[in-house]
Formats: sequence, structure tokens, C-alpha cells
Amino acid sequence: ILDDLMTREILSDEEKGYLGVSVKELDPSIFELYNWPEGVYVHSVVKNGAAEKAGIYQGDIITHVNNTKVTTPNQLINAVTSHRYGSVVEITLQRISEGQFVEHTISVTLQQNPELTSQSQ
Repeated sequence: ILDDLMTREILSDEEKGYLGVSVKELDPSIFELYNWPEGVYVHSVVKNGAAEKAGIYQGDIITHVNNTKVTTPNQLINAVTSHRYGSVVEITLQRISEGQFVEHTISVTLQQNPELTSQSQ
């Protein structure tokens, strides 16, 4: 983590990567109650966003970004926005299949935040 922090470049808001998901903060007891893996629940996916193009779906639970564990929406946002748009990141997620969670690792090419591109044009 220290090496990552020391080599991380400072990005302007316009340069930061954008995943294109809406996540929901869930109480940890929900994960325990339903025996869900710990992570960030994908509430919805932005149409034509980086996540949709890569194959991330509503209901997926994101657990890692480039092997860094994420358990809160803020951790996910920080992990994604620490990379420049156009960068490829590895998203590890859990997806329900036949009643059980199955781990998937998906390469995602981050986009530029569309809210920021429309403001600068």
C-alpha cells in the first residue's frame, strides 16, 4: 500500500477514472443475515458505462479493485478514481449463480465521468 501511495500520481477531477455504477451502502448485518460476501453492492449500472461494457450487472458485489479489498462505497470510489480514465483495472466481484456466489474477475477500461465532460465542453 505504501508503494502504491508513493507512486500514485495526482489526478484532476477530469482525469479520474469512472466505473459507471450506482452502489448501495448496506448494513454489515445484511451481508451476515443473507450469507453474502463482504463487498460493495451494485444497485444499478449506467447505460453504456465502463461497468456495463465490461459485463458488471446489478446485484453483483464488488470485493476488490486491482487486488485491493473494498468493503464500502468510499473505498470503491477512491480505488477507481485513483486511476486515470482509459486505464484498465481488474474488478473482482461475486455474482449469484444457481443460488451460490461465484467469484469473477473482470477487466474494465475506465471512462471519463460524463458529468465532468459535459461541464468542460
